[in-house]
Order: sequence, then structure tokens, then C-alpha cells
Amino acid sequence: MKYNTNALGLIQLESILQGLPQFKSHFLMIQVAGTNGKGSTCNYIYSYLKKTSQKVALFSSPHLYDIKERIELNGEKISQVQFDQLETEVDLLLKGHLLGFFEKLCLIFMLFCQQEQVDIAVVEVGLGGRLDPTNLISDHKLTLLTSISLDHQKILGYTIQEISLEKLGICRSGCPLFVSHQLAQNPNIESYCQKFGIEQIATSEVQYMHCPAQNSNAGLAKSLLQFLGYENGIDTMFKGCHQAGRLDHFGDQNLMDVCHNMESLSVLIHYIKNLETNYQKLYFNFLKSKDYQKMIPILENLKIPLILVELHDSRTLSSKSLKETSIAKVSQDHFLENVTKLKNSLVIGCFPLVGQVIQRLKLETHP
Repeated sequence: MKYNTNALGLIQLESILQGLPQFKSHFLMIQVAGTNGKGSTCNYIYSYLKKTSQKVALFSSPHLYDIKERIELNGEKISQVQFDQLETEVDLLLKGHLLGFFEKLCLIFMLFCQQEQVDIAVVEVGLGGRLDPTNLISDHKLTLLTSISLDHQKILGYTIQEISLEKLGICRSGCPLFVSHQLAQNPNIESYCQKFGIEQIATSEVQYMHCPAQNSNAGLAKSLLQFLGYENGIDTMFKGCHQAGRLDHFGDQNLMDVCHNMESLSVLIHYIKNLETNYQKLYFNFLKSKDYQKMIPILENLKIPLILVELHDSRTLSSKSLKETSIAKVSQDHFLENVTKLKNSLVIGCFPLVGQVIQRLKLETHP
């Protein structure tokens, strides 16, 4: 699939799908929105539900190195053959309509759920909420909100209130909204729910790990599962739950994390301050669309030598982007050739960088 920013838009796409019975669905969707923590919260919920007797699908984004990571059923990624078949079907059903990249993925997932006759779909919302194509996956849903902070301001708005309204746009009257511990007593959320008659369910924080944000995400997921009637083994499952690329320890005292905005960077810094590891190097890259000019000074304050990994991806930072700094640089190829030799190092930033590391480590483990 090729990236294409010329999206139809939610309203037009919804109108088109009304005439296509292939996209009608009745399964329960657990829809998770927020600035950060969506992927982790989805992972907690999905990790538990996929062990039940039901057919449980997962739709997540972005992927680390393989687009098929975005669609799973009971722990198995969609096959390349099935992905290609469903993509062809979407192209035929919407012939003449120019789909955006994320819109097309949502439609592929919708056909996948129909084909596999899923019972529950755990769905990570894309960039915003109100106009997100994941809203079309199913009307029968429960909604969750993880966090709200400044990100994608040019699209979502320049204030927390504006961004809150975009994130809350996934909510529907009659569908409960589970709100994370981080957002307890948020006036924007409370007024929105009162206005539209949405039941707001507050959740508690658990104490599994040295990361308040992850404890909040886990608490949100736990409350959702308890609402669905599950109790047994949640704590045990969550304590052993791991998501690649999120506070992910590897090799000889190394840590990688997809902290790609200010909030997630703050989470990482809080986390590493509670560790005893004396990190010697910090390899990083960010997307140009992110607020990297504010994030890099924060990294410099850690007093760990910074090294920019120049990726073969035009969306990420290059030497030209940082020409006014004295930060060291290393090529993607050289970095990946030596990634298994890293010691006491941090690898952080965008999904393309962390994804490359995970893929290389898998290749080294399973040549």
C-alpha cells in the first residue's frame, strides 16, 4: 500500500458505505482514543481477551516494520495473502473513489472482521477521534480515553480544550466512556458528557510498574474488562504483558521506546530516572512533523551523549534538519549493523527507528 493524504473524509465515506452491505457489522468494538497510551491500553485489553473463547481482533497503528502488524486475530497477524485479497476487494468495492491510507486500512479491517466473524474488535483510534474512520467499524461499542496533551496541533487544535473535543468525538449517547486515572475530574470531559448524555466511568490506577502512565493505562484496561464481567487473572496477565517498542529492554542494559512527542518523552524520562542503569549513549530520531525543536533540548539536559540515526525515511530528521547543532550522527546502515553490540544505550523516538531495531534484532535471533 502507498501513502496517500487525499482522504475521502468520514462523512463522504460513511455515505458510500451505507450502500455496501459488505461493511455492515454487529460485533462489539472497544475503541480507544487519546494522545498517548492508546497502543498500550489496547494491548492490555487484547492480551486478556484473546485468551478467552471468543474471536477477538485487534486494529492498531502505526506499525513498527510490517503493515500486517496492524491487523490481528487471537494473536495471529493477518497473512499477506489475506491482506492482499482484502485490499483488492476494497479497491473493487470503492472503485473510482480515492481513499486515504488510513481509510483504506480501516476498510480492510472491516472486511477482515466480517470474513472472520469476530466477536470483539479492539480498535486504536488514529490521529484524532471525531472524524476518524475507525468510527465506521461498528456502532455497537465501548469507548476509552487514555490521555490528552498537545500533539498534531495543526490538525486537532492549539489548545487542550480543542484537542479534547476532537478526541471525545468518538463518544456516542448510550455508549459508556471509560476515562483514565490521568484525566480524572477533567472539566472538558465532564461538560461534554453531560451535554450529550454520555455515561462517564472513572477508572483507578494500578501499581504494576515504575511508570505512572502505564499504571494508568493498565487501570483503564482493567476497569473495562471488569465492566465486561471478567475478573480472574487480570492482574497476573497485565504484570506479564509486554509490548514491543514501549519501554522495551533489550540486549546489554539497553532500552528502546517510541516516545515521539512531549508527553511520551516525559513518561520515558520519569521511567529511566527510577532505573539504576547508567546510560552512556542516546540514539534518536523524530518525525519532522513533531515538535522536535522542543524535545531535543530536553534530551540534551539528560547529559547523555546524543547521536542522530539518519534513516532512509524522508519523514524523519536528517543532518540538514540539525545543521545548527553539534549532535553526532550515524547512518542507519552502520547503526543497524552494530545494534546487537550496544551497551547501556537508549534508542528512542519515532516508530521507523524503533521498528528498524526490532526487525534487526529478530533477524539476528532467527537468521
